[in-house]
Amino acid sequence: MASSSIKFGHIQINPNFLFMNRDRVFAMVVHNPIKEGHILVCPKSQKARYRELDTQELFELSLTVQFLTKFLQKKYNTDSATVTIQEGSGAGQTINHLHVHIIPRRPGDFKNNDDIYGLLETFDDDYVNKLSQANMQTQKWAELAAEFKEKLAEAFPSMQDGVKMGHI
Repeated sequence: MASSSIKFGHIQINPNFLFMNRDRVFAMVVHNPIKEGHILVCPKSQKARYRELDTQELFELSLTVQFLTKFLQKKYNTDSATVTIQEGSGAGQTINHLHVHIIPRRPGDFKNNDDIYGLLETFDDDYVNKLSQANMQTQKWAELAAEFKEKLAEAFPSMQDGVKMGHI
């Protein structure tokens, strides 16, 4: 995996949080997950909106989200996930960098199924406020990212960097 500098919005991401680093997208563990297995998938370009992605970014982002959703569902033994983008402040986006939440789900994991959206609405602000602190306290998140890298490599031993987009 390339060790180039990656930012999420204006914040430098600790490379130990990354478990996938593709040409145009990256995936990282979340230090304050809404549910176990919650991850973010982001374009490397600092684009705020889905509609701003070029065709190659859109393709790689979409395939990565699809692949990682399947991966997380298998890892957490479920067949459900919330996959969501909050585009624009009216939808709750507070980080000016497009990101896709993938959250493995189970029946009854919230009293009301749509309660997750209220948590997502406040997630971004909390995430940014705590990310700098979490960058300094990396062990737990580095271990989770390393576990994801290992599981991806086990599942796809012939693929470089865990996933070769043409073989999803």
